[in-house]
Amino acid sequence: MQHFGGAKLMDARVAGLSAGCHGMPRNAAGCRSTPRDATTQPAVPCCATPSMLVFSQVLAIVSVAADLVTAQPDNFTDLDLTPVTEENNTCKFSDHFGKYVKCTTKHGKEGQCVNERFCNQEHVILPGGDIDDVDLREKHVCVGELDWCCSVELLNTPTPANAAPNDTCLATNDEESSWTVALYKFQPDNPQSSRLFCAGVLISSNVVLTSATCLLSARNHILYVHAPASTVQNNYTVKYRVAHKDYNSGTHVHDFGILVLEKNVEWGKEKPRSACLDFTTKLQGDCLATGFSSDFEITTTLLSVEQKGCGPRQDPGDVCCGTNVSDDDDCIITPGAPVLCLSSDKVFTVVGVSRSICKNNKQVSIGELSTVKTWLQSELVEINLLQNVYTYKKL
Repeated sequence: MQHFGGAKLMDARVAGLSAGCHGMPRNAAGCRSTPRDATTQPAVPCCATPSMLVFSQVLAIVSVAADLVTAQPDNFTDLDLTPVTEENNTCKFSDHFGKYVKCTTKHGKEGQCVNERFCNQEHVILPGGDIDDVDLREKHVCVGELDWCCSVELLNTPTPANAAPNDTCLATNDEESSWTVALYKFQPDNPQSSRLFCAGVLISSNVVLTSATCLLSARNHILYVHAPASTVQNNYTVKYRVAHKDYNSGTHVHDFGILVLEKNVEWGKEKPRSACLDFTTKLQGDCLATGFSSDFEITTTLLSVEQKGCGPRQDPGDVCCGTNVSDDDDCIITPGAPVLCLSSDKVFTVVGVSRSICKNNKQVSIGELSTVKTWLQSELVEINLLQNVYTYKKL
């Protein structure tokens, strides 16, 4: 993991010492180097349709070629990371399934009423949902305004978490961020198109917390996760995905999402690692944000975080603004990556998720975890993940 002076500066501030001890990172030979970030292109804003919210996947085992691990990071141009006003973009969604009442499809088949995004124009329920051609489906069969009568052969249910018996979250007192994972997307007919486009954080052996925008940008792709800190260099297929029910692709309010992996992340002889989520520590003051450099190493950047949006129109109520405190270190932050702040016990815990790259090497938007505590805990109950696995307990 690369360090860009964050720990030293943080230690100095915590100890009440001078903040001038940070500097550029050194390579193996002891030489100073300036890491480059491959994620500096501006994002293109877009507006999601109502069918973009829940992203559950029932996938066959995907064989991923070894060279996919070395795919170049994406430039994030396909992520909608530019907030707009409610007046310009009010793409609010609900996240309710139909009542699962029996019905008859337009083809005379027995079906069930489900939300429109879960079946295609032929009224067949799809494993990952369907986000196109919504208007081509026939409605009025089901009571719900957004419900459709679709055949039930492929009806989805949330995938259970596979917490290992010794799973316990890890708080740290340094720049440790080994549970930061890379998200890749690819299309089966073109494996070479695979690329790193977002990050996330392991909160159990096979559950990842990330941003809803990352899920939205990969709605037409198979996803897999890679844990670069593990000595076991595997790729892990995403089997189930869900975004916050009130996520807004314009303002990015409630920009949080959950992934469930098909298999547990392996750590070889090491103890399984997952992050501690902290719902009580405020997302403010000196915090560490993570990301991936151009050579795929996990990076950390020290931020000074304020409880407000980075721009005059960016204040949906759950966003904070982090500012790079160093003029010398690059601000390398990947969307969906965890943000850690110092708790009252003087350890770093996850209190937020980044919503953008670090713009102009200076500022990044961060979603505050405490604002979605109820939703997150409810979703994790649905996949049978116990709170003691991912929740930080103060000493």
